[in-house]
Amino acid sequence: MQQKASTVSFLSIMVLSKLSQHRPVASAVLMMLVTHWCVSLVKRVSKTQRGKRLPYASGWLPIVGNLFSFMKHFKLNNQLAFSALSLEEKQKGNSMFQVEVFGARICFTSDVDAVEEILANDPTRFTKNFDKLPTFKYTKELLGDGLFFANTDSENWMIPHKILKAPFSTGGVRALMPMMCEQADALVQCLKREVGYGGICHIDHWVTKMAFETIAVCATGTSFGSFDDNQDSAFIKAMNNVLFGFEPLMKIPVQLWPILARKQLAQIRADGKIVRDTCIEVVRKRRSRETQTVSSKRDIMDMMLEDKEPKSGKHMTEEQIVDNVLTFLFAGQDSTAAAMATLLCYLNANPACKAKLVREIFDVVGTGQVEWSHLSRLQYLDWCMKECLRLCPPAAALGRSAKGSQLVKGEWEVDDGVFCMVDILGLHYDETIWGKDASEFRPERWESPPSHKYAFIPFAVGPRACTGREFTLVEQKVTFVKLLQNFDFCRPENVTAEPGYKTVPAEHMHLPPFAAMNGLGCEVKVVSVFLGLFSAFELHQPSM
Repeated sequence: MQQKASTVSFLSIMVLSKLSQHRPVASAVLMMLVTHWCVSLVKRVSKTQRGKRLPYASGWLPIVGNLFSFMKHFKLNNQLAFSALSLEEKQKGNSMFQVEVFGARICFTSDVDAVEEILANDPTRFTKNFDKLPTFKYTKELLGDGLFFANTDSENWMIPHKILKAPFSTGGVRALMPMMCEQADALVQCLKREVGYGGICHIDHWVTKMAFETIAVCATGTSFGSFDDNQDSAFIKAMNNVLFGFEPLMKIPVQLWPILARKQLAQIRADGKIVRDTCIEVVRKRRSRETQTVSSKRDIMDMMLEDKEPKSGKHMTEEQIVDNVLTFLFAGQDSTAAAMATLLCYLNANPACKAKLVREIFDVVGTGQVEWSHLSRLQYLDWCMKECLRLCPPAAALGRSAKGSQLVKGEWEVDDGVFCMVDILGLHYDETIWGKDASEFRPERWESPPSHKYAFIPFAVGPRACTGREFTLVEQKVTFVKLLQNFDFCRPENVTAEPGYKTVPAEHMHLPPFAAMNGLGCEVKVVSVFLGLFSAFELHQPSM
């Protein structure tokens, strides 16, 4: 069978070589696609050395593989496509399977034991390496090679990771909390001034202002004036243009982008240059002492510019510094904003939970300033945030690449270099762990920890766990206290989705992560790096 597949591959390439004399571009593209298919065919029929071949997701077709299976789920949001496909296969009994698109294979799993095996062996058997993903060269070009995207084996991860552990520790974040309070106060005042009680705001813009300004001030000592008015900053506008620019490209195979989407790519790169130039300017201003840390201690920018990685004695390069400033300004604000907007949506859809949380805030903090000592006493707020991150994790999936052929669960063989996608969203809805009410927003479930240590992983685990976990959790707690001290958020009867967003159709509302909305409407971004639920909210005075 393997020999027959190889013969088909050879003959296909010979025929296409003849065609290329007449239509060189089209034939070259077709040759590439057929070659991918032939290689894939060989892999599909070849025997494994130790275990069983993972089942393929349904809907596989020659050449394109599972492309159309993905495309039907991409219509609402690109991040939800992975989990929707995973849910579909899980209902068929496949908690671990593989998909293929133009010859590129990806393994999917939401099986908690498989997840533990993959992540517990990071980076010895599985490692973070996106290089073989067809779209990654564009991601790397536009978003850099900072801590979020860099390969685990590269200096672009190892050196910044060692240098930047301290400022994101609990002690480092505690020192930054007064600045977080200042930004949260500025957000409240801006909402009162620009929207006012009885006014309507689209919450994503406002929590993005908070998250962006907080990470910018705390990490780089640079204010972007986010609270000067109700407009998005130039950086956020350019970044949104980059992300929304990929929407039409999702309907085109990535191999054809340079041919069929040259104008779109050129515009995306132009917006990407604005983003990167902003980061370069932030670094330049600190080097020239036009900006400085806003506290008495050194900030993250100081450490990137001055510190050495202890083992190698190396400083971060200029490119590494710029890449990580970009990572902080983008990933730090976008994931945090998505989580905050989502919790406000869930609270609005679960008024009893919202009332209980408001009572706790006024009982513990009152109407004054939130202090570090308050955070440990805001137990219900902590439960609400965990429940939100369970139901709608901003990072809905994470990926690791197999280092050599790996046998997972003593049964399934994963070939060397195959990308393994851990479906975090699917894992967080596993009824064998969370119970039959797994789709419900029930913060009280956090009175006891989950039964499996890998059942709840919104920040990943292991060496590539989110560096900014403590930072974002404290920032969110401070912000929720301030917002709920000053406002009650209610979704208006009629909401029109803004450009780049879609109102979730009624037929999707029973699925994760919308079921916990109890039928109340919400919006999602069409294209996003991080998953979130969004809404327009009418502002009212708090009831307490």
